Amino acid sequence: MAKLLIVAGESSGDLHGAALTQALLAHNPALRISAVGGPLMQQAGAELLADLTGHAVVGLFEGFRNLSRIYSTFRRMVRHLRTERPDAVVLIDFPEFNLRLARKASKLGVPVVYYISPQVWAWRQWRTKAVERYVDKMLVIFPFEKEFYRRRGVGNVEFVGHPLLDTLNDVPDRASARADLGLKEDETVIGLLPGSRKKEFESIFPLLARAARIIKGGLGRPVTFLCAKAPSLADSLTGRHLAVAEADPGIRLVSDNTYRVMRSSDLLLTASGTATVEAMVLGTPMIVVYRVSSLTYLLFIRLMKVSRYAMVNIIANEEIVPEFIQRQATPEGIAREALSMLQGGRLQQVRANLARAAALLKRPDASGLGTVPESVAAEIQEFIDKANGPARA
Repeated sequence: MAKLLIVAGESSGDLHGAALTQALLAHNPALRISAVGGPLMQQAGAELLADLTGHAVVGLFEGFRNLSRIYSTFRRMVRHLRTERPDAVVLIDFPEFNLRLARKASKLGVPVVYYISPQVWAWRQWRTKAVERYVDKMLVIFPFEKEFYRRRGVGNVEFVGHPLLDTLNDVPDRASARADLGLKEDETVIGLLPGSRKKEFESIFPLLARAARIIKGGLGRPVTFLCAKAPSLADSLTGRHLAVAEADPGIRLVSDNTYRVMRSSDLLLTASGTATVEAMVLGTPMIVVYRVSSLTYLLFIRLMKVSRYAMVNIIANEEIVPEFIQRQATPEGIAREALSMLQGGRLQQVRANLARAAALLKRPDASGLGTVPESVAAEIQEFIDKANGPARA
């Protein structure tokens, strides 16, 4: 029986890992999949060895308290590679953990596939040396990543398209999403997406709440604010931070329904991250906000190799949505930009720019290949067959 280890360390990795697990098992039902992931991968059919998805944090120093748990899991995975000898290990993002595990796997003779590349093109580009040495096959989801790696000597790289194109395919259209949330078709709706991690939420939500209060006072017409709250966050967080900010403009909390909030909104005020790519695919204009601790930022910015922070703008290779980063992220500045977009007729042009950028995420030769997870599963199975002989049924 063929064996595979899949390693993901964040909620987004659990989502993509679950879709990949389903596709792999559909392709080869006899495949035995073990995983570091989360509940979604377990539900998809993987044997869950460890779950680190609830311990993801933002920033270099914010993660120190989780080091003991992460290191313990790392040692367990090295033992698993040594004793179980999987036919391959598939790594999903999570570079601090996974690049080190790739090194161990390579030394143990276990083939390594990296699906969803670490963002080494943005910072710490020296880590491409680790990719070159220890990763046998790269499956990347952004079109520019293939050329980036090949220019640096990483030969076996394939652009497979972005899995969000499939994930978001079933999200209801704007009218249906608004009906589901009890919104009128002609309401002005602004969505607030302050992030799914506690530290991120505590940093960004007060900014967005104060900005919302300024927008409400300056727009000149009624406006509805929806705050998409991740299931991992307590409802009490929102009320507590509104009280501290003294800034409640009538924000409605929507739990575990982020995609409908995105689709329903005329404009999003969102934390930087995967949510910006999701909003781009759904076609919703946005303003992107990024803030971490001052010390993390001072060290992080010195390592950055890109001039833009929002993934949407990096994909488009131009600023198609506004960014408010660190000290620039003030309620007044965010609100001023939001009012300009809402009152100045800019939303239609932003939607057109987002559609063009989203089209870049589709694999050019994707017709007939099925979904992104299906095509990735086929790539991985072919890789296993070549590396270890035909899969055993």
